[in-house]
Amino acid sequence: ASDGGREAFLVGRGDQQVTLHDLATEAPLGALRDLQSWVSVVAVSRDARWIVCSDGLHWSLWDLAARRCVRTFEAPKLITRAVFLASGELVTLDWAGTVHRYAIEAPSQAPTIVALPRRSRELTEGRVAVDAALAEATAALDRGRITAALAAARRAREAKSFERAPDVLAVWERIAQRARRTGVRAVWPVDRWGAVKASSGLAIDPSRRFIASADSMGTVSVRSLASGGMPERTREIKFPDGELAARSLAVSADGTLLAVGTYKHVHVFDLTGGPTRMSTVPRGYARALAFGGPQGGLLAVLDDHGHAHVIRLADMERTATVRGPENWVNAVAFAGDDRLIVGDYDGHLVLWDLARAAESGFAPGEWNSDDDRGPAPPEAFVRDYTGFTSAGRRSVAAVKVKDGRVFHACADGALHVLDLDSGERVISLTGHRAPVSCFDLLGEDHVVTGSFDKTARIFDLRSGECLAVVEGHTHVIWDIAVIDAQHFVTASDDDQARRFHVDWELAPPDEWS
Repeated sequence: ASDGGREAFLVGRGDQQVTLHDLATEAPLGALRDLQSWVSVVAVSRDARWIVCSDGLHWSLWDLAARRCVRTFEAPKLITRAVFLASGELVTLDWAGTVHRYAIEAPSQAPTIVALPRRSRELTEGRVAVDAALAEATAALDRGRITAALAAARRAREAKSFERAPDVLAVWERIAQRARRTGVRAVWPVDRWGAVKASSGLAIDPSRRFIASADSMGTVSVRSLASGGMPERTREIKFPDGELAARSLAVSADGTLLAVGTYKHVHVFDLTGGPTRMSTVPRGYARALAFGGPQGGLLAVLDDHGHAHVIRLADMERTATVRGPENWVNAVAFAGDDRLIVGDYDGHLVLWDLARAAESGFAPGEWNSDDDRGPAPPEAFVRDYTGFTSAGRRSVAAVKVKDGRVFHACADGALHVLDLDSGERVISLTGHRAPVSCFDLLGEDHVVTGSFDKTARIFDLRSGECLAVVEGHTHVIWDIAVIDAQHFVTASDDDQARRFHVDWELAPPDEWS
Protein backbone atom coordinates (compact mmCIF):
# COMPACT_ATOMS: atom_id res chain seq x y z
CA ALA A 1 0.00 0.00 0.00
CA SER A 2 1.13 3.60 -0.51
CA ASP A 3 0.20 6.83 1.20
CA GLY A 4 -2.15 9.31 -0.42
CA GLY A 5 0.64 11.52 -1.72
CA ARG A 6 2.47 8.50 -3.15
CA GLU A 7 5.62 9.50 -1.28
CA ALA A 8 5.90 6.42 0.91
CA PHE A 9 4.93 2.80 0.77
CA LEU A 10 4.14 0.19 3.41
CA VAL A 11 5.02 -3.46 3.62
CA GLY A 12 3.08 -5.99 5.70
CA ARG A 13 5.41 -8.64 7.08
CA GLY A 14 5.30 -12.06 8.63
CA ASP A 15 7.09 -10.93 11.82
CA GLN A 16 4.09 -9.01 13.17
CA GLN A 17 4.99 -5.54 11.96
CA VAL A 18 4.37 -3.09 9.12
CA THR A 19 7.37 -1.14 7.84
CA LEU A 20 7.21 2.31 6.25
CA HIS A 21 9.67 3.23 3.49
CA ASP A 22 10.48 6.31 1.43
CA LEU A 23 9.24 5.62 -2.11
CA ALA A 24 12.14 7.37 -3.82
CA THR A 25 15.04 6.03 -1.78
CA GLU A 26 13.39 2.93 -0.23
CA ALA A 27 14.90 4.05 3.08
CA PRO A 28 13.00 2.87 6.18
CA LEU A 29 10.92 5.57 7.87
CA GLY A 30 9.67 3.55 10.80
CA ALA A 31 7.50 0.61 11.70
CA LEU A 32 4.25 -0.34 13.38
CA ARG A 33 5.20 -3.06 15.82
CA ASP A 34 3.62 -5.52 18.24
CA LEU A 35 0.77 -6.48 15.96
CA GLN A 36 -1.34 -9.49 16.93
CA SER A 37 -0.19 -11.67 14.06
CA TRP A 38 1.47 -11.70 10.66
CA VAL A 39 0.15 -9.05 8.25
CA SER A 40 -1.48 -10.01 4.95
CA VAL A 41 -3.53 -6.86 4.17
CA VAL A 42 -2.44 -3.22 4.42
CA ALA A 43 -4.32 -0.03 3.43
CA VAL A 44 -3.60 3.66 4.03
CA SER A 45 -6.05 6.55 3.85
CA ARG A 46 -5.75 9.16 1.12
CA ASP A 47 -4.68 11.83 3.62
CA ALA A 48 -2.09 9.44 5.09
CA ARG A 49 -3.69 9.79 8.52
CA TRP A 50 -4.89 6.21 9.01
CA ILE A 51 -3.38 2.82 8.37
CA VAL A 52 -5.33 -0.42 8.47
CA CYS A 53 -3.47 -3.72 8.73
CA SER A 54 -4.95 -7.18 9.02
CA ASP A 55 -4.04 -10.84 9.36
CA GLY A 56 -7.31 -11.66 7.61
CA LEU A 57 -9.29 -12.46 10.76
CA HIS A 58 -8.66 -9.24 12.73
CA TRP A 59 -7.78 -5.74 11.64
CA SER A 60 -6.27 -2.80 13.43
CA LEU A 61 -6.69 0.94 12.86
CA TRP A 62 -3.51 2.91 13.43
CA ASP A 63 -2.84 6.63 13.71
CA LEU A 64 0.10 7.01 11.33
CA ALA A 65 1.47 10.24 12.81
CA ALA A 66 1.33 8.97 16.38
CA ARG A 67 2.38 5.42 15.42
CA ARG A 68 -0.24 3.99 17.78
CA CYS A 69 -3.10 1.55 17.45
CA VAL A 70 -6.48 3.23 17.95
CA ARG A 71 -8.86 0.30 17.59
CA THR A 72 -8.78 -3.44 16.91
CA PHE A 73 -11.73 -5.17 15.29
CA GLU A 74 -12.75 -8.73 14.46
CA ALA A 75 -13.53 -9.31 10.79
CA PRO A 76 -16.86 -10.97 9.91
CA LYS A 77 -14.99 -13.28 7.53
CA LEU A 78 -11.45 -13.69 6.25
CA ILE A 79 -10.34 -10.37 4.71
CA THR A 80 -8.53 -10.56 1.38
CA ARG A 81 -8.43 -6.88 0.27
CA ALA A 82 -8.83 -3.44 1.84
CA VAL A 83 -8.84 0.05 0.35
CA PHE A 84 -9.69 3.60 1.45
CA LEU A 85 -12.03 5.55 -0.82
CA ALA A 86 -11.62 9.23 -1.63
CA SER A 87 -14.46 9.92 0.80
CA GLY A 88 -12.36 8.50 3.62
CA GLU A 89 -14.44 5.35 3.97
CA LEU A 90 -12.71 2.00 4.33
CA VAL A 91 -13.92 -0.87 2.12
CA THR A 92 -12.91 -4.48 2.76
CA LEU A 93 -13.53 -7.62 0.71
CA ASP A 94 -13.74 -11.04 2.33
CA TRP A 95 -13.07 -14.48 0.85
CA ALA A 96 -16.78 -15.07 0.13
CA GLY A 97 -16.94 -11.97 -2.08
CA THR A 98 -18.85 -9.85 0.45
CA VAL A 99 -18.06 -6.13 0.57
CA HIS A 100 -18.03 -4.33 3.94
CA ARG A 101 -17.85 -0.55 4.35
CA TYR A 102 -16.62 1.32 7.42
CA ALA A 103 -16.69 5.00 8.30
CA ILE A 104 -13.73 6.32 10.31
CA GLU A 105 -15.35 9.15 12.29
CA ALA A 106 -13.05 9.81 15.24
CA PRO A 107 -10.11 8.17 17.03
CA SER A 108 -12.15 7.67 20.16
CA GLN A 109 -15.16 6.08 18.48
CA ALA A 110 -15.67 2.69 16.90
CA PRO A 111 -16.17 2.96 13.15
CA THR A 112 -19.74 2.95 11.93
CA ILE A 113 -20.32 -0.30 10.04
CA VAL A 114 -22.64 -0.09 7.07
CA ALA A 115 -23.56 -3.57 5.78
CA LEU A 116 -23.79 -3.67 1.99
CA PRO A 117 -25.59 -6.37 -0.01
CA ARG A 118 -23.45 -9.06 -1.62
CA ARG A 119 -23.67 -7.23 -4.94
CA SER A 120 -23.62 -3.55 -5.71
CA ARG A 121 -26.48 -1.93 -7.59
CA GLU A 122 -24.61 -2.39 -10.88
CA LEU A 123 -24.16 -6.10 -10.23
CA THR A 124 -27.77 -6.51 -9.11
CA GLU A 125 -29.05 -4.95 -12.32
CA GLY A 126 -26.62 -7.16 -14.26
CA ARG A 127 -27.96 -10.23 -12.46
CA VAL A 128 -31.48 -9.48 -13.71
CA ALA A 129 -30.23 -9.27 -17.29
CA VAL A 130 -28.19 -12.44 -16.90
CA ASP A 131 -31.13 -14.39 -15.48
CA ALA A 132 -33.28 -13.31 -18.42
CA ALA A 133 -30.60 -14.34 -20.91
CA LEU A 134 -30.10 -17.72 -19.22
CA ALA A 135 -33.83 -18.39 -19.24
CA GLU A 136 -33.95 -17.60 -22.95
CA ALA A 137 -30.90 -19.79 -23.63
CA THR A 138 -32.35 -22.72 -21.66
CA ALA A 139 -35.71 -22.50 -23.43
CA ALA A 140 -34.03 -22.40 -26.84
CA LEU A 141 -31.77 -25.29 -25.92
CA ASP A 142 -34.75 -27.40 -24.81
CA ARG A 143 -36.36 -26.78 -28.23
CA GLY A 144 -33.18 -27.73 -30.06
CA ARG A 145 -32.50 -24.19 -31.29
CA ILE A 146 -28.76 -24.19 -30.69
CA THR A 147 -28.04 -20.97 -32.56
CA ALA A 148 -30.57 -19.02 -30.50
CA ALA A 149 -29.39 -20.65 -27.29
CA LEU A 150 -25.80 -19.73 -28.07
CA ALA A 151 -26.69 -16.11 -28.81
CA ALA A 152 -28.57 -15.74 -25.50
CA ALA A 153 -25.79 -17.46 -23.53
CA ARG A 154 -23.25 -15.09 -25.08
CA ARG A 155 -25.23 -12.13 -23.76
CA ALA A 156 -25.06 -13.64 -20.28
CA ARG A 157 -21.31 -14.16 -20.53
CA GLU A 158 -20.73 -10.64 -21.76
CA ALA A 159 -22.40 -9.14 -18.67
CA LYS A 160 -19.81 -7.54 -16.40
CA SER A 161 -18.61 -9.79 -13.56
CA PHE A 162 -20.64 -12.82 -14.73
CA GLU A 163 -18.20 -14.38 -17.20
CA ARG A 164 -17.50 -17.31 -14.86
CA ALA A 165 -20.65 -17.42 -12.77
CA PRO A 166 -21.50 -21.10 -12.06
CA ASP A 167 -25.01 -20.95 -13.53
CA VAL A 168 -23.73 -19.17 -16.64
CA LEU A 169 -21.00 -21.78 -17.13
CA ALA A 170 -23.50 -24.61 -16.59
CA VAL A 171 -25.69 -23.41 -19.48
CA TRP A 172 -22.63 -22.78 -21.64
CA GLU A 173 -21.42 -26.34 -21.03
CA ARG A 174 -24.85 -27.75 -21.94
CA ILE A 175 -24.67 -25.90 -25.23
CA ALA A 176 -21.09 -27.12 -25.75
CA GLN A 177 -22.39 -30.69 -25.96
CA ARG A 178 -24.31 -29.82 -29.14
CA ALA A 179 -22.39 -26.91 -30.67
CA ARG A 180 -19.08 -26.84 -32.50
CA ARG A 181 -15.97 -26.13 -30.45
CA THR A 182 -14.01 -23.63 -32.50
CA GLY A 183 -11.42 -22.54 -29.98
CA VAL A 184 -10.54 -22.12 -26.33
CA ARG A 185 -11.64 -18.96 -24.54
CA ALA A 186 -9.57 -19.74 -21.44
CA VAL A 187 -8.28 -22.57 -19.25
CA TRP A 188 -8.23 -22.10 -15.50
CA PRO A 189 -7.37 -24.33 -12.51
CA VAL A 190 -10.37 -25.64 -10.60
CA ASP A 191 -8.52 -27.14 -7.66
CA ARG A 192 -5.20 -28.63 -6.62
CA TRP A 193 -5.16 -31.98 -4.90
CA GLY A 194 -2.13 -31.44 -2.70
CA ALA A 195 -3.07 -34.42 -0.57
CA VAL A 196 -3.13 -36.72 -3.59
CA LYS A 197 0.55 -36.15 -4.41
CA ALA A 198 0.01 -37.76 -7.81
CA SER A 199 3.50 -37.29 -9.15
CA SER A 200 3.74 -40.60 -10.93
CA GLY A 201 0.60 -41.75 -12.68
CA LEU A 202 -3.13 -41.46 -13.29
CA ALA A 203 -5.79 -43.87 -14.53
CA ILE A 204 -9.43 -42.96 -14.99
CA ASP A 205 -12.51 -45.14 -15.19
CA PRO A 206 -13.89 -45.02 -18.78
CA SER A 207 -17.28 -44.06 -17.28
CA ARG A 208 -15.57 -41.23 -15.36
CA ARG A 209 -16.79 -42.45 -11.97
CA PHE A 210 -13.39 -42.52 -10.28
CA ILE A 211 -9.73 -41.72 -10.80
CA ALA A 212 -6.69 -43.60 -9.48
CA SER A 213 -3.32 -42.01 -8.80
CA ALA A 214 0.11 -43.27 -7.77
CA ASP A 215 2.28 -40.91 -5.75
CA SER A 216 6.03 -40.56 -5.33
CA MET A 217 5.93 -42.68 -2.17
CA GLY A 218 4.49 -45.69 -4.01
CA THR A 219 0.95 -45.38 -2.64
CA VAL A 220 -2.11 -45.71 -4.90
CA SER A 221 -5.29 -43.79 -4.11
CA VAL A 222 -8.72 -44.31 -5.68
CA ARG A 223 -11.00 -41.28 -5.56
CA SER A 224 -14.63 -40.85 -6.49
CA LEU A 225 -15.61 -38.26 -9.12
CA ALA A 226 -19.33 -38.66 -8.46
CA SER A 227 -19.82 -35.45 -6.48
CA GLY A 228 -18.23 -33.15 -9.04
CA GLY A 229 -16.37 -31.43 -6.21
CA MET A 230 -13.08 -32.35 -4.61
CA PRO A 231 -12.61 -36.07 -5.29
CA GLU A 232 -13.20 -38.15 -2.17
CA ARG A 233 -10.77 -40.97 -1.49
CA THR A 234 -12.57 -44.30 -1.37
CA ARG A 235 -9.56 -46.62 -1.23
CA GLU A 236 -5.85 -46.45 -0.47
CA ILE A 237 -3.45 -49.18 -1.59
CA LYS A 238 -0.03 -49.48 0.01
CA PHE A 239 2.76 -51.90 -0.77
CA PRO A 240 5.75 -53.16 1.21
CA ASP A 241 8.84 -50.96 1.20
CA GLY A 242 10.56 -53.16 -1.35
CA GLU A 243 7.59 -53.15 -3.73
CA LEU A 244 6.43 -49.61 -4.36
CA ALA A 245 3.91 -48.73 -7.04
CA ALA A 246 5.48 -47.61 -10.29
CA ARG A 247 4.04 -45.18 -12.82
CA SER A 248 2.00 -47.91 -14.50
CA LEU A 249 -1.75 -47.86 -13.79
CA ALA A 250 -4.68 -49.03 -15.90
CA VAL A 251 -8.44 -49.40 -15.43
CA SER A 252 -10.48 -52.03 -17.28
CA ALA A 253 -13.12 -50.97 -19.81
CA ASP A 254 -15.95 -51.82 -17.43
CA GLY A 255 -14.31 -49.95 -14.55
CA THR A 256 -14.22 -52.96 -12.22
CA LEU A 257 -10.49 -53.73 -12.28
CA LEU A 258 -7.47 -51.61 -11.43
CA ALA A 259 -4.07 -52.90 -12.52
CA VAL A 260 -1.00 -51.58 -10.71
CA GLY A 261 2.55 -52.27 -11.77
CA THR A 262 5.19 -52.24 -9.06
CA TYR A 263 8.92 -52.77 -9.07
CA LYS A 264 8.37 -56.52 -8.52
CA HIS A 265 4.95 -57.66 -9.75
CA VAL A 266 1.66 -56.73 -11.38
CA HIS A 267 -1.37 -56.60 -9.09
CA VAL A 268 -4.99 -56.53 -10.28
CA PHE A 269 -7.49 -55.16 -7.75
CA ASP A 270 -11.20 -55.90 -8.03
CA LEU A 271 -12.90 -52.62 -7.16
CA THR A 272 -16.25 -54.36 -6.63
CA GLY A 273 -14.88 -56.26 -3.65
CA GLY A 274 -13.50 -59.39 -5.28
CA PRO A 275 -10.09 -60.90 -4.54
CA THR A 276 -6.84 -59.28 -5.57
CA ARG A 277 -4.78 -61.13 -8.16
CA MET A 278 -1.07 -61.05 -8.83
CA SER A 279 0.98 -62.07 -11.84
CA THR A 280 4.42 -63.58 -11.58
CA VAL A 281 5.20 -62.35 -15.12
CA PRO A 282 7.12 -60.20 -15.44
CA ARG A 283 9.40 -60.50 -12.44
CA GLY A 284 10.59 -56.96 -11.88
CA TYR A 285 9.64 -53.46 -12.94
CA ALA A 286 6.36 -53.18 -14.87
CA ARG A 287 6.88 -50.16 -17.12
CA ALA A 288 3.38 -49.84 -18.63
CA LEU A 289 -0.02 -51.60 -18.61
CA ALA A 290 -3.04 -51.79 -20.91
CA PHE A 291 -6.33 -53.70 -20.77
CA GLY A 292 -7.78 -55.14 -23.98
CA GLY A 293 -8.51 -58.27 -25.96
CA PRO A 294 -11.85 -60.07 -26.35
CA GLN A 295 -14.31 -58.80 -23.69
CA GLY A 296 -11.39 -56.95 -22.11
CA GLY A 297 -10.04 -60.22 -20.81
CA LEU A 298 -6.33 -59.52 -21.43
CA LEU A 299 -3.71 -57.34 -19.77
CA ALA A 300 -0.57 -56.23 -21.61
CA VAL A 301 2.51 -55.60 -19.46
CA LEU A 302 5.87 -54.14 -20.48
CA ASP A 303 8.92 -55.31 -18.57
CA ASP A 304 12.37 -53.81 -18.16
CA HIS A 305 14.02 -56.01 -20.80
CA GLY A 306 12.15 -55.01 -23.95
CA HIS A 307 9.33 -57.56 -23.70
CA ALA A 308 5.58 -57.11 -23.92
CA HIS A 309 3.69 -59.87 -22.11
CA VAL A 310 0.00 -60.64 -22.53
CA ILE A 311 -1.72 -62.03 -19.42
CA ARG A 312 -5.12 -63.72 -19.36
CA LEU A 313 -7.06 -62.13 -16.49
CA ALA A 314 -9.17 -65.21 -15.80
CA ASP A 315 -6.20 -67.16 -14.41
CA MET A 316 -3.36 -64.55 -14.55
CA GLU A 317 -1.37 -66.81 -16.88
CA ARG A 318 0.90 -65.52 -19.64
CA THR A 319 -0.52 -66.30 -23.09
CA ALA A 320 2.00 -64.55 -25.36
CA THR A 321 5.24 -62.57 -25.30
CA VAL A 322 6.85 -60.39 -27.96
CA ARG A 323 10.19 -58.60 -27.94
CA GLY A 324 11.00 -55.55 -30.01
CA PRO A 325 14.28 -54.58 -31.63
CA GLU A 326 15.37 -52.52 -28.58
CA ASN A 327 15.54 -53.17 -24.86
CA TRP A 328 13.74 -50.10 -23.53
CA VAL A 329 9.99 -50.21 -24.14
CA ASN A 330 7.82 -47.38 -22.86
CA ALA A 331 4.27 -47.53 -24.20
CA VAL A 332 1.67 -50.17 -25.08
CA ALA A 333 -1.90 -50.26 -26.42
CA PHE A 334 -4.24 -52.84 -27.93
CA ALA A 335 -5.20 -52.37 -31.60
CA GLY A 336 -8.38 -54.42 -31.69
CA ASP A 337 -8.76 -57.77 -29.94
CA ASP A 338 -5.78 -59.56 -31.45
CA ARG A 339 -3.08 -56.98 -32.09
CA LEU A 340 -0.74 -54.98 -29.87
CA ILE A 341 1.27 -51.81 -30.48
CA VAL A 342 4.49 -51.22 -28.51
CA GLY A 343 6.63 -48.07 -28.56
CA ASP A 344 10.25 -47.98 -27.44
CA TYR A 345 13.11 -45.66 -26.51
CA ASP A 346 14.64 -45.60 -29.97
CA GLY A 347 11.50 -44.52 -31.78
CA HIS A 348 10.14 -47.89 -32.95
CA LEU A 349 6.37 -48.23 -32.96
CA VAL A 350 5.74 -51.93 -33.65
CA LEU A 351 2.44 -53.68 -34.41
CA TRP A 352 2.23 -57.34 -33.30
CA ASP A 353 -0.17 -60.20 -34.07
CA LEU A 354 -0.96 -61.82 -30.72
CA ALA A 355 -2.37 -65.07 -32.10
CA ARG A 356 0.83 -65.75 -34.00
CA ALA A 357 2.90 -64.78 -30.96
CA ALA A 358 1.00 -67.32 -28.84
CA GLU A 359 1.36 -70.06 -31.46
CA SER A 360 5.12 -69.50 -31.74
CA GLY A 361 5.73 -70.42 -28.12
CA PHE A 362 8.21 -67.58 -27.77
CA ALA A 363 9.19 -67.20 -24.11
CA PRO A 364 10.75 -64.25 -22.27
CA GLY A 365 14.52 -64.01 -22.61
CA GLU A 366 17.13 -62.13 -20.71
CA TRP A 367 18.64 -58.73 -21.36
CA ASN A 368 20.01 -58.55 -24.89
CA SER A 369 21.90 -55.51 -26.14
CA ASP A 370 23.11 -56.93 -29.46
CA ASP A 371 23.11 -54.31 -32.21
CA ASP A 372 21.52 -56.75 -34.66
CA ARG A 373 18.73 -57.86 -32.36
CA GLY A 374 15.54 -58.32 -34.37
CA PRO A 375 11.84 -58.51 -33.47
CA ALA A 376 10.80 -61.82 -31.93
CA PRO A 377 8.99 -63.94 -32.70
CA PRO A 378 9.42 -62.84 -36.33
CA GLU A 379 6.16 -64.49 -37.46
CA ALA A 380 4.19 -62.23 -35.07
CA PHE A 381 5.77 -59.03 -36.39
CA VAL A 382 3.31 -57.05 -38.55
CA ARG A 383 4.96 -53.68 -39.14
CA ASP A 384 7.11 -50.94 -37.67
CA TYR A 385 5.32 -47.63 -38.17
CA THR A 386 8.28 -45.38 -37.49
CA GLY A 387 11.52 -47.37 -37.60
CA PHE A 388 14.79 -46.65 -35.84
CA THR A 389 15.91 -43.02 -35.67
CA SER A 390 18.53 -42.40 -33.01
CA ALA A 391 18.61 -43.32 -29.38
CA GLY A 392 16.18 -41.22 -27.39
CA ARG A 393 15.54 -38.49 -29.96
CA ARG A 394 12.14 -39.90 -31.01
CA SER A 395 11.44 -42.05 -27.99
CA VAL A 396 7.76 -43.05 -27.74
CA ALA A 397 6.39 -42.13 -24.31
CA ALA A 398 2.66 -42.94 -24.71
CA VAL A 399 0.40 -44.53 -27.31
CA LYS A 400 -3.36 -44.89 -27.86
CA VAL A 401 -5.45 -46.35 -30.66
CA LYS A 402 -8.87 -44.94 -31.54
CA ASP A 403 -11.11 -44.96 -34.62
CA GLY A 404 -8.44 -46.46 -36.87
CA ARG A 405 -5.74 -44.02 -35.83
CA VAL A 406 -2.60 -44.41 -33.75
CA PHE A 407 -1.65 -41.51 -31.46
CA HIS A 408 1.84 -41.49 -30.01
CA ALA A 409 3.69 -38.97 -27.84
CA CYS A 410 7.26 -38.46 -28.94
CA ALA A 411 10.53 -37.10 -27.57
CA ASP A 412 10.76 -34.75 -30.58
CA GLY A 413 8.21 -32.52 -28.83
CA ALA A 414 5.24 -33.59 -30.92
CA LEU A 415 2.17 -35.81 -30.79
CA HIS A 416 1.97 -37.78 -34.03
CA VAL A 417 -1.20 -39.30 -35.48
CA LEU A 418 -0.93 -42.21 -37.94
CA ASP A 419 -3.43 -44.26 -39.92
CA LEU A 420 -3.57 -47.72 -38.33
CA ASP A 421 -3.91 -49.64 -41.62
CA SER A 422 -1.67 -47.71 -44.00
CA GLY A 423 0.82 -46.27 -41.52
CA GLU A 424 0.56 -42.89 -43.24
CA ARG A 425 0.94 -39.83 -41.07
CA VAL A 426 -2.36 -38.00 -40.59
CA ILE A 427 -1.09 -35.01 -38.62
CA SER A 428 1.67 -33.97 -36.22
CA LEU A 429 0.90 -31.60 -33.37
CA THR A 430 3.89 -29.46 -32.48
CA GLY A 431 4.65 -26.64 -30.08
CA HIS A 432 6.12 -28.17 -26.94
CA ARG A 433 9.70 -27.12 -26.19
CA ALA A 434 10.62 -30.54 -24.75
CA PRO A 435 9.53 -34.19 -25.15
CA VAL A 436 5.83 -34.94 -24.95
CA SER A 437 5.36 -37.32 -22.04
CA CYS A 438 1.60 -37.98 -22.02
CA PHE A 439 -1.73 -37.11 -23.62
CA ASP A 440 -5.44 -37.85 -23.56
CA LEU A 441 -8.25 -37.23 -26.02
CA LEU A 442 -10.46 -34.27 -25.17
CA GLY A 443 -13.67 -35.06 -27.00
CA GLU A 444 -13.75 -36.11 -30.65
CA ASP A 445 -11.69 -33.32 -32.20
CA HIS A 446 -9.23 -32.21 -29.55
CA VAL A 447 -6.39 -33.59 -27.47
CA VAL A 448 -4.51 -32.37 -24.40
CA THR A 449 -0.80 -33.10 -24.09
CA GLY A 450 1.72 -32.91 -21.23
CA SER A 451 5.44 -32.37 -21.53
CA PHE A 452 8.83 -32.15 -19.91
CA ASP A 453 8.53 -28.39 -20.50
CA LYS A 454 6.09 -28.34 -17.49
CA THR A 455 3.11 -27.24 -19.60
CA ALA A 456 0.00 -28.84 -21.01
CA ARG A 457 -1.34 -27.88 -24.44
CA ILE A 458 -4.72 -28.26 -26.09
CA PHE A 459 -4.65 -29.01 -29.83
CA ASP A 460 -7.30 -29.16 -32.55
CA LEU A 461 -6.92 -32.55 -34.24
CA ARG A 462 -8.44 -31.22 -37.47
CA SER A 463 -6.21 -28.21 -38.05
CA GLY A 464 -3.25 -29.04 -35.83
CA GLU A 465 -3.57 -25.62 -34.18
CA CYS A 466 -2.51 -25.20 -30.56
CA LEU A 467 -5.52 -23.60 -28.88
CA ALA A 468 -4.16 -23.12 -25.37
CA VAL A 469 -0.98 -23.43 -23.31
CA VAL A 470 -1.66 -24.39 -19.68
CA GLU A 471 0.89 -23.57 -16.99
CA GLY A 472 0.97 -24.19 -13.26
CA HIS A 473 3.28 -27.14 -12.61
CA THR A 474 6.90 -26.61 -11.60
CA HIS A 475 8.18 -29.99 -12.85
CA VAL A 476 7.59 -32.41 -15.72
CA ILE A 477 3.98 -33.49 -16.30
CA TRP A 478 3.94 -37.30 -16.27
CA ASP A 479 0.32 -38.08 -16.89
CA ILE A 480 -2.99 -36.57 -18.01
CA ALA A 481 -6.53 -37.88 -17.57
CA VAL A 482 -9.57 -36.28 -19.19
CA ILE A 483 -12.67 -36.28 -16.99
CA ASP A 484 -15.03 -34.81 -19.58
CA ALA A 485 -14.92 -32.34 -22.46
CA GLN A 486 -14.54 -29.46 -19.99
CA HIS A 487 -12.16 -30.89 -17.39
CA PHE A 488 -8.84 -32.72 -17.24
CA VAL A 489 -6.33 -33.64 -14.52
CA THR A 490 -2.55 -33.45 -14.71
CA ALA A 491 0.00 -35.26 -12.52
CA SER A 492 3.51 -33.92 -12.10
CA ASP A 493 6.83 -34.46 -10.38
CA ASP A 494 5.95 -31.50 -8.18
CA ASP A 495 3.72 -33.92 -6.22
CA GLN A 496 0.53 -32.19 -7.29
CA ALA A 497 -2.53 -33.30 -9.21
CA ARG A 498 -4.29 -30.30 -10.73
CA ARG A 499 -7.74 -30.19 -12.26
CA PHE A 500 -8.36 -27.65 -15.03
CA HIS A 501 -11.53 -26.26 -16.61
CA VAL A 502 -11.59 -25.71 -20.38
CA ASP A 503 -13.82 -22.83 -21.43
CA TRP A 504 -14.62 -23.48 -25.10
CA GLU A 505 -15.35 -20.92 -27.76
CA LEU A 506 -18.53 -22.18 -29.41
CA ALA A 507 -20.25 -21.79 -32.77
CA PRO A 508 -23.59 -23.11 -34.06
CA PRO A 509 -23.44 -26.67 -35.42
CA ASP A 510 -22.86 -27.19 -39.11
CA GLU A 511 -26.00 -26.88 -41.22
CA TRP A 512 -26.12 -30.57 -42.08
CA SER A 513 -24.86 -31.99 -38.79
